Amino acid sequence: GYGVVEPDGSIRARVPSDTPVTISVLDSEGRAFTPHTHWIQARDGERRFCKGCHSSRLGTTNPSGGTFLNDPAAVGVHPGGTSTTTMSQTRGASTVTYANLMRDLVSDDYWTPLYNSRDGTSITPMTTISRTYASLSTSAPVKGPASCSTTWSPLTCSIVINYVDHIQPIMTAKCASCHTGTSASGGLDLTSVIAGEFGRPLSYQSLLVGNPLLDASGQPIINVNADGEVMLEREEAAVIPGAARGSRLIERIAEQTLKANVSTTTQRAFCRAGGVGCLNGATWQNHVGQAWSLNASERRLIAEWVDIGAQYYNDVFDGSGSLRTPAASLSEDVFACRVQPILQSTCASCHQPGGGGFTANRFVLTGNTEADFSATASMVTNLTTPSSSLLLYRPSRSATDTPPHPGATPVLPAGSANYTTIESWIAGTLTCP
Repeated sequence: GYGVVEPDGSIRARVPSDTPVTISVLDSEGRAFTPHTHWIQARDGERRFCKGCHSSRLGTTNPSGGTFLNDPAAVGVHPGGTSTTTMSQTRGASTVTYANLMRDLVSDDYWTPLYNSRDGTSITPMTTISRTYASLSTSAPVKGPASCSTTWSPLTCSIVINYVDHIQPIMTAKCASCHTGTSASGGLDLTSVIAGEFGRPLSYQSLLVGNPLLDASGQPIINVNADGEVMLEREEAAVIPGAARGSRLIERIAEQTLKANVSTTTQRAFCRAGGVGCLNGATWQNHVGQAWSLNASERRLIAEWVDIGAQYYNDVFDGSGSLRTPAASLSEDVFACRVQPILQSTCASCHQPGGGGFTANRFVLTGNTEADFSATASMVTNLTTPSSSLLLYRPSRSATDTPPHPGATPVLPAGSANYTTIESWIAGTLTCP
């Protein structure tokens, strides 16, 4: 839930007992700054005070000694308070429900009217902040009794964000028309098609795994680490779990330059929020103010999802209380006995980690079963329609087709025995002898 940070920097909140709690301070759009890195909890009725990581736990609960940070009247005592109470303590003493956590990010100006009425000083009121789920056309991520939609209780209500239930519907409605296919805008495919690498929507994979970095000649940058493992270098992903302000996705949907790490050496066209810093002559597309732009509720929900870890499921139980169905998966055992031999005999001569003949793509085969399985799974971009996966789509074409594949004739012609074997593996109907 959400609480209010007062002008002097204090906060007071009532939280469920015997429950791990962590704290994040948010900007006006609901995006977290560097979060508190420790979990705290309290027993029923216990009070916990925070005065600073390196201060004594005893003594006054007001570390400022009576001088309040950002006090609008620039005096040590606010209306109704004393030199030993914080603004949150003063406000909480007069408002019974003040410390209750809220479902939505809402903050209005409580103090300015009190100061103005006390001494007649003219102080400009703070703009009210309100970031709610009110404008969602998809379901709100609220779990608990039906009353949670109107009356929020952190004891019975919770914010539970599942990617497939709450984020993917927004991507499908607002983003997937441009961000789709092998030439997806910005290198992001935000469609709901289930891919083989994770057995999850291609959009989730696209957001959480960075695109391969290319060298000056357009070849993927591949290194071998100290353990002899072949590593494909990737750019930073569009979503950094736990850091909305550090994610490119959040910059673009809000058109604000925040803290995303965008290197000028990135070999793929990318623009910083606001239309600055476009690489490789890219054309900037404004993501705000369009008919398809995300509204404030959708931006708040996506930022919230990123800040709490960008999880696929925030709750492992479905609406009936049963464990959710595991993600779809490809069989590595069947791959080893039926598919890898085909790839090694048909594809590996070109798809090597280095040397002559390597083609400009991310598909690298080394002969190691585990490594080849992982690389091949990343090329299975559609579990529902195997023929649409890059693994079958590209090698079933020739140099004269669009998109082209090297060679005068297809390496894996559609309908051939090897093509059908791989197609059956993707569909989950193939078995080992």
